[in-house]
Amino acid sequence: MEFQQEIIQKNYIVSQLQEFYPYCIEDTDKSTPEQIVLRTNLQNEEEAENFKKHYSAISNTNWIVYNYNPNPQKFVFSKTWLCHHSKRHKRIAKRNADCKAKLSIVIKKITKATKKTDKYLKYDMPLVGEVKISLLHTHNTTSAETLRMLRVNDEVRQQFYQYFSDGMSPIEAIRFHENKFLLEDNFIGLANASLNPTHNQIYYLHECWRDTNLGSSINPFDKLKEKVPFYESIGTTVKFHDDHLWAVLLVTPLMKRNHPLSSSKEIIFIDSTASKQRYSSRAAFSPWHWRIEIYNQISGYLIRALLRTLGADPKRPMNKSEVAAMVLIGSQCN
Repeated sequence: MEFQQEIIQKNYIVSQLQEFYPYCIEDTDKSTPEQIVLRTNLQNEEEAENFKKHYSAISNTNWIVYNYNPNPQKFVFSKTWLCHHSKRHKRIAKRNADCKAKLSIVIKKITKATKKTDKYLKYDMPLVGEVKISLLHTHNTTSAETLRMLRVNDEVRQQFYQYFSDGMSPIEAIRFHENKFLLEDNFIGLANASLNPTHNQIYYLHECWRDTNLGSSINPFDKLKEKVPFYESIGTTVKFHDDHLWAVLLVTPLMKRNHPLSSSKEIIFIDSTASKQRYSSRAAFSPWHWRIEIYNQISGYLIRALLRTLGADPKRPMNKSEVAAMVLIGSQCN
């Protein structure tokens, strides 16, 4: 019975990999019940890494580097990975199943000597890639607990980055993404963290997205300075006061057009966005035809400092040239 299951598992792995690698075949002379040896036409490190990603998705596994020689003498490429449930680099006990499973990829050089000893190098399409895969794990690879420990794959990572770029918060992205699986009754995919990340993974992705697109929470002005030329190219004015305490003034073309209108003179609107609270700051929108003071722990000082930065007298009434603005008030973390 166990032997039949091994045959089924081998056949499944080969058939799935052949969808991506048509020239992938099993080396039956070297394969054993515990290990399958495959030959394929991998050419370089990038293709080897992609092969590992495809196999990880097929087998519901992740791998950590065990042995790698960046400049091998006898091979084009050689690298070995361990199952991510091995005891290597483990601090959390639940992730340590002491799994011995390995994945090894070697890309051989084609020479007269290697052709003599390796029949697969004599093919019209030389199968220079040799892949050794351990089939036996000390843990179940299909249980919900194991699936929730998988890493997020690259495609899903980019999907969530797009969600955040479209304006979704982490919790909105979580609900939207989960609903895709629920609509298809795909409960296995719902449990698989590589396809449906955990909440902690999603919040981490959001942190990465924020740092890349909005700047670091420690020094947000670096990213703002990068974007100032773009804002100016579309007619938006950006001024900021950069000190231990900081403030930003943003004036859009729409604000500039609306401010002189008589219908705008009696309008006062203030809104503070909760998304900035993690930095102890507020974003407030207001027509500045009226004198409006916006406060947090340090707002009075910042407004006066900002007005001086813009060349305005904080004590006199605003004139029509001081148009509607978005003010971001906060304290810079050191």
